[in-house]
Amino acid sequence: MKRLHRWRSAFIVGVDRWRCFRFAQFFLAPLFTGGATDREVNAVNSENEKNLASDPWRLHQLEKATADPAHPFCKFGTGTGASG
Repeated sequence: MKRLHRWRSAFIVGVDRWRCFRFAQFFLAPLFTGGATDREVNAVNSENEKNLASDPWRLHQLEKATADPAHPFCKFGTGTGASG
């Protein structure tokens, strides 16, 4: 079983400052239109509905529920259309 809390993502950005600047803009000023925001909320809700029937996801939720409440591990998983 894949350990979800051990998953890591990495990317390589060279010393090109322009690329770093452009990448940072995605986080500083995202270009979500109204339609794109609605699609994202629907995607989050669909992911949550899919996860409800997944045994590994439910095990992960159990691990989160029994973790130290002060640790970021137990803060967020997936949401619903209503939680956004």
